[in-house]
Amino acid sequence: MKALVPFLSIVALSFVACEEPDRPPTSTSETEQPEAAAITSQKVHNPFAKGDALYEEGKLDKAIAQYRKAIQLDPKQMEAHLKLGIALHYQDKLDEAITEYREAIRLDPKIADAYHGLASALHSQNKFDEAVAEYQKAIRLDPNLPQAYVNMSAALEAQGAFGEAESALLKAMRLNPMAVTVTDSLKTALRDSGKVDEAIAAYRQLLKRAPSWAILHRNLGYLLAHRGKFDEAASAYRDAVEVEPDNADYHKSLAKALEKQGKTEEAEREFAIAEELSSE
Repeated sequence: MKALVPFLSIVALSFVACEEPDRPPTSTSETEQPEAAAITSQKVHNPFAKGDALYEEGKLDKAIAQYRKAIQLDPKQMEAHLKLGIALHYQDKLDEAITEYREAIRLDPKIADAYHGLASALHSQNKFDEAVAEYQKAIRLDPNLPQAYVNMSAALEAQGAFGEAESALLKAMRLNPMAVTVTDSLKTALRDSGKVDEAIAAYRQLLKRAPSWAILHRNLGYLLAHRGKFDEAASAYRDAVEVEPDNADYHKSLAKALEKQGKTEEAEREFAIAEELSSE
């Protein structure tokens, strides 16, 4: 199973990350120059700050080396352990990442991102019970983490707990209704839990707020078709096509809905458009 990496960026963590210094101003007065130079020098030679810069550049091996240096200098630096865990996690080094996440939690048990990272790593190892427990800890510390709800719902779904998965996804949707990952997961979980009508209502509500999101129209069409409401499904797919006319999948879905209604000629046109777009 591909490692499930939490959606954490260095700059999005709940603590303030150090950044590489900006170019020193050329107009700095003589009395300010020594102080500014000292601050710049401190940041440039700080392995923790170097790690952040390298991480943001996608140079994970070098970032990891710098975070390890930071930890050697200060083993109690929670942020360094957490960021090292995230970098290792992105490299699918799950056991090492878990070790760093746990150390970050030991040093500061009130950082939601650490529990979320730990949960995601355990999730990737198919340790669903442990993962759910850690997701819940993250959410207790920060109830406004939509991705934690999304990831937890996936772990619950893997356990067959569709009702709980659906509940978690509805919470995620309320926190971040525009996230495609949320809406795609919501579609699957509500379908599997037998709550298709609730999913349809949720999508209709979402579309009032985001009528230009083609994927919401597509997902609504999928659920309506699942309910056998092919005329309404076709209408939803038409809306998706109107927003993204170059999307072959949307034309194909519309064609299938039209076919179910016996509208063969229209269906054939849509199939032809889908085929043409796919070949481009």
